Amino acid sequence: MKSTFCKYFFYKALLLLTLLFVREKLHAQIENTSLFRYKENLLSDSLQNQEGLSFNFYGNGYLKNNEYFNKITKGYTLFGYQAAPSFTYHLSSSVRINAGVYIRKDFGNSRLEEVQPVFTFEYTKNGFQFLFGTIEGSVEHNLLEPMYDFENVIQRRFEQGFQLKYENEKLNLDGWLDWQKMIYNQSPFQERFWAGLKVQYEPKKHLYIHFSGIALHQGGQINNSDKPVQTFANLSGGLKYQKDFFKSIFLKSFSMSIHGLFFNKTGDGTVPFNNGKGVYANVYAKSKWISLLISYWNGHTFYSPMGGSLFQSVSDFTHQNQNAENERSLLFVRLAKTWKLLPQCFIELRIEPYYDLMNQKMEHSEGLYITYNLNKRTASYK
Repeated sequence: MKSTFCKYFFYKALLLLTLLFVREKLHAQIENTSLFRYKENLLSDSLQNQEGLSFNFYGNGYLKNNEYFNKITKGYTLFGYQAAPSFTYHLSSSVRINAGVYIRKDFGNSRLEEVQPVFTFEYTKNGFQFLFGTIEGSVEHNLLEPMYDFENVIQRRFEQGFQLKYENEKLNLDGWLDWQKMIYNQSPFQERFWAGLKVQYEPKKHLYIHFSGIALHQGGQINNSDKPVQTFANLSGGLKYQKDFFKSIFLKSFSMSIHGLFFNKTGDGTVPFNNGKGVYANVYAKSKWISLLISYWNGHTFYSPMGGSLFQSVSDFTHQNQNAENERSLLFVRLAKTWKLLPQCFIELRIEPYYDLMNQKMEHSEGLYITYNLNKRTASYK
């Protein structure tokens, strides 16, 4: 009786929200630009062309509560803040160096969860951007959530390696290598790194072709670990229609997309599948007041070690066969409200219920995020 009532209420709410937002913007996921680092307060072109020093500060307070009670993943809460003060020295109009420190502190824990240096060499020329060191990673890769978990903005905020980006009027490209775990002679663990390529092409106005490929490798030759060498690869391809409404009082943007995703594993290990696939469809609308994303996921033996846990066919806690579901069929309704307090300061609230069609169960998560970006010129040199 309770399951029938929840299912009835969920579909009624979905219908009401769809009618309410039929005039808004659609994406493959909720917009994450308010969580980006240094995106809302870049130095002006006139300052970029001068040598000089600037102070940067990225701060993000987070509260992410997952009310999950299923065998694929469990409920938990992430509550704390992260900060990254740094200095950037502009050597010329195309070369700059950034150095600082990243700190993460979880509430209820007397120790710092993470402290690491931040260093980036950046070269920009004719639409190309090359970064070495701390790259523009996490949600800034704009990957689909089945392939890349949104919570990495908290759990793995900074990536270390190199990155090549290119952008023009029609093409947007992002390629990277993130070295997650270094090994030395007789290290008792495996090396771990992941690489990716994201391409977006606009063949005609409002229509976009998407391709993404990522691979995560665990292994090594000089280490002393009995774990098997494994490589996990994921590919996705899809189409998106998007239209912005700059003159509209109510509707700001609308998009719809559909993507096919694929998984392949080489090597032995605890993940019981060697390959899999999935379909991810989205309708996204953004109004003056709120954003709405309706998503449907259908996966068959799909797995991505960097992906959102709900989309996987195997438990992210045990990787055991008894905690695997060959078929996953999920319907999401996601609501987001963003308050822009200052040009560089945002507060965002997210409410994200979903319905598991295979197990006839509804669960939910909520998130609150406070993000502040500062980029201030401290000295200029001719």
